Amino acid sequence: MSQHPALMQEAAALSDMSAHRDLVIETLDANYSKLPAGGKPIMAFETDRVKPGRMDDFMALFRKYNKPVFDKLVADGVIYGYELDTEAFHTMDPGTIWGLVIMPDLATEDKVEAAFGAARMNLPEAERNTLEKQFSDLFDFASHRDRMARAVVFKTK
Repeated sequence: MSQHPALMQEAAALSDMSAHRDLVIETLDANYSKLPAGGKPIMAFETDRVKPGRMDDFMALFRKYNKPVFDKLVADGVIYGYELDTEAFHTMDPGTIWGLVIMPDLATEDKVEAAFGAARMNLPEAERNTLEKQFSDLFDFASHRDRMARAVVFKTK
């Protein structure tokens, strides 16, 4: 029982508890390096929705084409880490995924884009064209959202 029942009653009156949702996520893939002491990284979030029944196809492409690029960026110290998440229990539309990249600063976003561009250009043209079609066939692009956040306090073990 709350020590402040009037405050709790007022807070409850301001909330639509029927709209409440819990978000329980599952990490599909991730790799992190150690963050420098006192670092306040930039976190770039990308939200997309994989079409129904296509998550395994997406993960196969992610692990073959995107993961090696992300892992090299982490190993080279360009980014602090990345993570790919989805809902473990669906309160949103199934297939929602969140990609998170933790970077030292905004300028690193250009380095990430360049690394992916170079990796794609190193593929034979036919494979590159097939890959672009495969990725575009996997997503509901109307759901795509980008977000950026800057950590004020960030600590890892």
